[in-house]
Amino acid sequence: QTESEKFLIQQAARFAHYALGVYDIYPGALMATGWMDGGLKGLFHPFADDSTSSVLSLSNSFRMAELGLHDALIAFASFRNDILATPYAIIVDELENVVVVSIRGTASIEDLVTDLQLSPVSMERVKQVCNFDVPVEYFSHRGMLTKCKWIYNDLHRRNILSRLLPSNADPDCGRGACRGFKLVFTGHSLGAGCAAILSTMFRPKYPDLQCFSYCPPGCTASIGLSKDCEDYVTSIVVGNDIIPRVKVQNFELLRYECLFL
Repeated sequence: QTESEKFLIQQAARFAHYALGVYDIYPGALMATGWMDGGLKGLFHPFADDSTSSVLSLSNSFRMAELGLHDALIAFASFRNDILATPYAIIVDELENVVVVSIRGTASIEDLVTDLQLSPVSMERVKQVCNFDVPVEYFSHRGMLTKCKWIYNDLHRRNILSRLLPSNADPDCGRGACRGFKLVFTGHSLGAGCAAILSTMFRPKYPDLQCFSYCPPGCTASIGLSKDCEDYVTSIVVGNDIIPRVKVQNFELLRYECLFL
């Protein structure tokens, strides 16, 4: 292994905590401290009363020392879960100097409905909105793209990410609480696919972002999109996990083989 490969593995091991913690650990910890409104499907929003300031203070964020991460804090978390919305959290990692957006994977009936919407859908409209111009037409998992659009719009509506980590194009560049940090998207399973798609949507604004995608479904993106995101998306697949190998053709093959059992 080269030094860069070792460093990549170390980063993947650290960010795996964020990809898995957004399932139960983070909502449970926020509930126990009384910092979250609305129960386990609630909202942790310490900046709710600070919607006009261009720079956010991290003083009211949830420190994760009791969870084993002494240099990380949760700056925002939404655990709303329905056909459109999916839980996600914004975490500031002061050791790695990154702002992490962690998206939860499948954990409800609503998520299962999303998983089954696996027909490919064009991303041409997304390319226009997110301002990335590539000659190849991109396609992605229909259900995942619906979730990604909701998160993308929610982040813009709340304007938290832009105020924590302004891009070079923002007029307040250099004034954010996380000045000089990088942006990382991460998630597991359904969340891994969403993280990969969202990293493509946000890359025009944050060109040096990274994505750590743990066991992403095999039907997440078309070949063109998959090849184009090789430079900034790292996928981690555990052993013979079936989810990264799932695609429409495999489902059809499984059905065909079952008919002849």
